[in-house]
Amino acid sequence: MGQDRKATGYSSSISQEKNLRKQHRPKSVRGQVSANKGRIDHVVAQPNSESGGWRLSFQLAPENESLVELRAQLLRNDEALSEVWLYCSMAP
Repeated sequence: MGQDRKATGYSSSISQEKNLRKQHRPKSVRGQVSANKGRIDHVVAQPNSESGGWRLSFQLAPENESLVELRAQLLRNDEALSEVWLYCSMAP
């Protein structure tokens, strides 16, 4: 049974500092996600009640590419709020 490479979901939890959620209103925080190939959909930044930080989730549709490089970051307005998350997704 092969993996469907047309629509694979990836999510990551990014917490920069304790009580980050209390410092920034949800409407001012957004996720920025990019890929060198494929398509990124459904980018959502939301408070993470367990960590007190934020969770950034998104869906990657690699469109049959065997290697996709991903980059993600939390922003408040246009200022960096978190470190940059880098990941290479490879086909099984």
